[in-house]
Amino acid sequence: MTRPVHVCLVVLLAWQFRFVFQRSFVTFQGVRQPQGSVARTTRRVRERRQASPRPRPKQADSYTPAKVITSRVKTAASAPAILAVMQSERENPNMDLIAVAAAWCQLARLKQGIDAEVTKSQSFAMFVIQTRSTLQRPETLEAQAVSNILWSAARLRSSTSSQLKALWISLARAVKATARQMIAQGVANSIWAVATLATTNTDSEALLTGLPALAKRLPAVISEMTRQAFSNVIWATGQLSADHSHAALSQDLRKVLPVVVTQARVELPSATPQALANSCWGLALSDTHDAAFLQAVAERVASEAAGWQSKLAELTLPSVLCSFARLKAVGHDDMLDVAANNLSLMIGEMNDWGLCATLWSYQQLDRGEFLTFQRRLEAEVVRRQLLTEDVERSRMGPEVWQMDGGQSKRT
Repeated sequence: MTRPVHVCLVVLLAWQFRFVFQRSFVTFQGVRQPQGSVARTTRRVRERRQASPRPRPKQADSYTPAKVITSRVKTAASAPAILAVMQSERENPNMDLIAVAAAWCQLARLKQGIDAEVTKSQSFAMFVIQTRSTLQRPETLEAQAVSNILWSAARLRSSTSSQLKALWISLARAVKATARQMIAQGVANSIWAVATLATTNTDSEALLTGLPALAKRLPAVISEMTRQAFSNVIWATGQLSADHSHAALSQDLRKVLPVVVTQARVELPSATPQALANSCWGLALSDTHDAAFLQAVAERVASEAAGWQSKLAELTLPSVLCSFARLKAVGHDDMLDVAANNLSLMIGEMNDWGLCATLWSYQQLDRGEFLTFQRRLEAEVVRRQLLTEDVERSRMGPEVWQMDGGQSKRT
C-alpha cells in the first residue's frame, strides 16, 4: 500500500473517532459532563448528598460564650445547679478560667449547702478534670482567676479535700506562672489559701512550691493591701512557720514578714477584732516580737474591749492574750484590766480552750494585780474537771489543744 493511502486511512479513522467522542461527552462551560445513564446516576448521587449533608464541626461562635457561662454559675442557687451548668459546657472551646473560677467561688459561697454526696458525684469529678484542663491551657491563664480558685479550694477543704488532690500540681504551676500579675488581694488570698490547705491536708504539699513566687510579689503590692489582707498574710506566715516541715518553702515569706507587720500597724485602728486576733496569733506562731505592733494592739483592746459583746470578746480576747503570753509581751496592764473585767462576766459560758488559754496567759503576764481573777478561772477549770496539762497545752492554740489522745475535747 502506498504512502498516500496510509495517510488517508489515518485521517478517516480520526474523523470517525471524533463522532464517537461527541456522542459520549458534551462540553458545557469548559467542563465535561457525563451523559446518558451515567449522567442520571451522578445526578441522583448529588441529590442524595444534598438531602443528607455531611455533619460539619461546630464553630467556636456556635457555643455558649464564656461570659454567659460566668453569669449562669453566679446566679445558680445550689451546688448541683452549678455543676450542671459546667457539665453541659464541658466540650465548649470558649470555656476560660474566669468562668471556671466563678463556679469555684459560687461553690465556696454555698459551702454550708454542699454535702458529701455532691462532692463524691461524677459531675464534681468531671468539674475537677475540667478545671485542671483549663489551668493547663496557657492562653486561658488569668492571675485573679487562679487566686480565686485557690481561695475557694481552701474554703471547701473540709468537704472536698479528697476530690482536690489532682488539682494541687496544676494550681501550683498556675500560681508560679501568674504571681507577677496578681493584685494585692490575689497575693494575700493565695498565701492564706496555701497555708490553710498545707496545714490541714497532707496531700497539698505541692502547693507550697508556689510560695516563693508569692513572697517575691508581696513587696510590690504591699502598699495596696487592706487590713484583712495584712491579717491573712501574718496569720498564714505563722501557720507555716509553726510546721517545721514547711520551714524551707516558707523561708522567703518569713523574710518579708517584718515589712508586712510594719505596714499592717498603720491599718490597726480600722482592723476588725478578729483581724487583730489573727494577726497576733500569726506573730506568736512565727515567734515575731514586734514591740510597736503589740503596743498598738494593746492600746486598741484597752480602749474598745469594754464595749465588745460577750460572743465577740470570747472569740477574740483569749487568742490575743495567749499571743502576748507566748511572746512574753509583759507590761500591758491596761489591756489585762479591761480583758479581766469583760471576761469575768462570762467565765461560766467560755469554751474550754478559751478558759484554759486565759488562765495560762494571766499566769504568764500578770505581775500580781489580777490574782482574784486567776482564782476564779482556776475554780472554773476544777469544776469542769479539766487538768493542769490542759491549761499548759492551751498555748498551742485551739486546733492542737482540741485533740487529746485522739479524743476531741468540747470547745
